[in-house]
Amino acid sequence: MTSHDLRVRNRGQVLRLLRDHGPLSRAELARRTGLSATTMTKVVAQLIGEGCLAEGATGPARPGRPATDVALVPGALWVVGVAGARAGLCDLLGRAVWTRDLSAPADLDRLIGTSGIHGDQVLGLGLAGREPPHGLPDGLEVVRGSEVRARALAEARYGCRAADLLYVHLGERLEAALVLGGRIFDGPCDLAHVRVVDAGDPCECGGTGCLLTVVREPYLDPALLGAALACAVSLLGPADIRLGGDLRDLTDPQLHGVATALRAHPVRLGRATLGRDAAVRGAAALALDRLFYLGL
Repeated sequence: MTSHDLRVRNRGQVLRLLRDHGPLSRAELARRTGLSATTMTKVVAQLIGEGCLAEGATGPARPGRPATDVALVPGALWVVGVAGARAGLCDLLGRAVWTRDLSAPADLDRLIGTSGIHGDQVLGLGLAGREPPHGLPDGLEVVRGSEVRARALAEARYGCRAADLLYVHLGERLEAALVLGGRIFDGPCDLAHVRVVDAGDPCECGGTGCLLTVVREPYLDPALLGAALACAVSLLGPADIRLGGDLRDLTDPQLHGVATALRAHPVRLGRATLGRDAAVRGAAALALDRLFYLGL
């Protein structure tokens, strides 16, 4: 690892801890990261100098001098999240100061300007599942990801706040995404073609009895969905499962039926908790992870 890579890693560790846990003292940051006090002092000083961190309230009393906490400055930098026909401007904690329906062409440069945010404060744009809109500010870096992954990351980070999460979404298609250790899993996560019926209808994949062929039936047996989820839990080991899209409309008895099929697994099951702008916030989170929390 080069000295540059090491500095990037150290900065990322500090920023992610402050994002996830709020203000912490330098000593606590050093303890949690394993960095020396000298290294931590340098990292924090540089980030304060860049305006990304600020010294805040004095922490709990300790022997000797009291420790002063440092905290993120959420409005120091911004990202734009775009998903479908929606866009939003989000701070470093993923909070949207505005969301808008995009017209065609979408003039994001104008929208950012009306927010009073200078263009050099915008790190980049997170794009969930579509081509970049027109009117992007010059030189804006674009981070792409699928919409289901964006929704999964938003749910894990801002919704149920789970480090390990399986997110399953029913819309035009049945899709799933996995968050492990707070980060999106880049590998495949396809539940649509898990076989849940021995003698079911033919599926587009060439098989029969796939979850995709029965999940839209008006009287879906919750045990079928539960069986597919149980298979995923056995293979992937998430602690939480959240159901989004049309699956949020499952009745309480149906949801209980899914949970019953999962009773042999130590996993929490529930509906997705975020509203219509979940994908926008998730797209912004994808950009923040690449451009700020991991890629400095």
